[in-house]
Amino acid sequence: MNKIIECRIPFKVAQSGLDSYQVYNLSNHTEIRINEIGFLILKYLTEKKCATIEEIDNYLKKVYNLNEEFEQYIASFIDELCELEFLKKGENNMISTFIEEDNRTYDFDKHTIKVNNNLKKIIIKGQNGLIKIRTNNSDNEISISVKYMKMYTDAVLEPKYTDNEFYFEVNKGKLSDAQIEITVPDYNYEDVIIENVNSPVNVENIKSINMILSTKNGMIDLDDLTINKLDVETSNGLINCSIKDCLSQDNDISLVTSNGSINLNMPRDNECGYKITVYNPSSNSNRLKTNMLLQNEESEGEKQNYISKGYDSYSTKCRLRFITSNGYISIN
Repeated sequence: MNKIIECRIPFKVAQSGLDSYQVYNLSNHTEIRINEIGFLILKYLTEKKCATIEEIDNYLKKVYNLNEEFEQYIASFIDELCELEFLKKGENNMISTFIEEDNRTYDFDKHTIKVNNNLKKIIIKGQNGLIKIRTNNSDNEISISVKYMKMYTDAVLEPKYTDNEFYFEVNKGKLSDAQIEITVPDYNYEDVIIENVNSPVNVENIKSINMILSTKNGMIDLDDLTINKLDVETSNGLINCSIKDCLSQDNDISLVTSNGSINLNMPRDNECGYKITVYNPSSNSNRLKTNMLLQNEESEGEKQNYISKGYDSYSTKCRLRFITSNGYISIN
């Protein structure tokens, strides 16, 4: 078991209104209010520690799926944060966060488990730490890496594997700040279930018939998923979701958040007909952004329905369900 020292970024962020965030600097006790783009810039720099304006610009283009140049806005926003000592500029225009040393000691565990292609179900449960899962290049291994603070000496991290199920859960009440990164073989899974609290969930390049992902007070970031049914829910967090392919001719995607926006990118090379339901239409319908050819259907109480033009002519169909407050919905 290795011991590592963690660096902590001294920011506290709270949503203060529609697409608005209050950021508090714990080092010098200054505050600033920023919009969602500013929040994403700060989040990106917090994770990367340093980046060029061009790198931040490319990141925002990927998130919003736009070709619009953000560089002028980024430069102005960063100048403002540098004046308030939230950020600092270094050589070659590298932008970085101020970091304060955290002398807390973390434990670092790694496990490798041999599996076979009978593995059909993955369950991961975390608490107060990032959960990240992606595919690896192995045909028969699951790799688990966990960084955490041990609150009690009897805390253990024991992945469980049977012939068709992998299960991993953080010991609640015995561990703190557990950050979980797991890589799995590129199988076609039947079920992937991830539950987290007070932290983000990140899933990359996973194929599963059913996928259920949830957290509280955290962002959910999903990239290159191949699915039939996808159920995603968070509170106080942004949802970014990119679908690589659909496994069936009849598919369902549900994305639910509060105090956050939803970005969904569907595969461009697949012809698909959509039925879309947006809940709370009085607050969200005017913020639905899409380049799809849709027509409105009659609203039903607290929901507004949309349908692809020529829906019945499509061989592949997908039902999309969106719920959010204080955020826009983007579908591309």
